[in-house]
Amino acid sequence: MNQFKKDNLKEITFEILDILERKNTNYGNSFDHQMHEYGMLAATIRLDDKMSRLRALTKGEPDKVGESIEDTLKDMIGYCLLTLNWLDEKNEKDTVECLTYEANSLRTR
Repeated sequence: MNQFKKDNLKEITFEILDILERKNTNYGNSFDHQMHEYGMLAATIRLDDKMSRLRALTKGEPDKVGESIEDTLKDMIGYCLLTLNWLDEKNEKDTVECLTYEANSLRTR
């Protein structure tokens, strides 16, 4: 059984933060822009895309884009961190009504 290795987790966390910083620069803060435009739906879609990718990789489907299981998991963690950061900035951690309103308003467009 794997042991909880604090130093290893710190190393992984710093790697994910580095990846986030580089991708945010490359993509022009697109995640934040989408979050402001579509709310939690944007995070849900991105995480669902990564979940589909993880499902495919764990079923043994061939990798066609050079992304490993580890890469996919790191991306998922990154999207979770970005979402938490967005929620913190919006001061909406516990405001389910607002998030629900955003999702419902998209359905009526």
